[in-house]
Amino acid sequence: MLIKQFNISPIKAREEKIIVFENFINSYREGSRSIAYEIVFFKEVKVFYIGIQTENYNGAEIETLWNEIDIVSEKNTTAHYGIIVDQPLITNKLKCRYEACIDQEPVCKGFSTTTILGGRYAKYLHEGSYSLIEDTYRRIYIDWLFNSTLEFDYSPIIEHYVKNECNEENRDNYMTEILIPVKKK
Repeated sequence: MLIKQFNISPIKAREEKIIVFENFINSYREGSRSIAYEIVFFKEVKVFYIGIQTENYNGAEIETLWNEIDIVSEKNTTAHYGIIVDQPLITNKLKCRYEACIDQEPVCKGFSTTTILGGRYAKYLHEGSYSLIEDTYRRIYIDWLFNSTLEFDYSPIIEHYVKNECNEENRDNYMTEILIPVKKK
């Protein structure tokens, strides 16, 4: 896929990551300000999910999916996770898979079960509306490409929606933990 999209081999992409991410990070509005993170060990968690395939993680489609899920979940006691299955900067933009997950078994049908794997993650924090989350990802990638000693793993990125529409009315107060799997260099 990398050869097709970027005219670069996977080995060369790993060596020269900036080529793959250049267009994405160049559209960041606030320069190259770094973003704080902490290394955490995330415990394995069983979740119930509904997945979709969407074009470039289309926010409207993902929000529609969550609206359906929120109807069946215990609003204040259910943990909400998004699994970013495909890296949209590498995967064909038409085939990005997203899984909306809750940690309590729903009473209705249509959900599948999976386990979010435990392991080492770099935990970043996005505060505010989801409409600005892409800028947080840009800051993460800028920091990773130019400043970090971290090596990202190829497992899915996890978004843990700590404060969301189920437990917070003001979108400006939303809090999302972005958990990026890391491995030792």
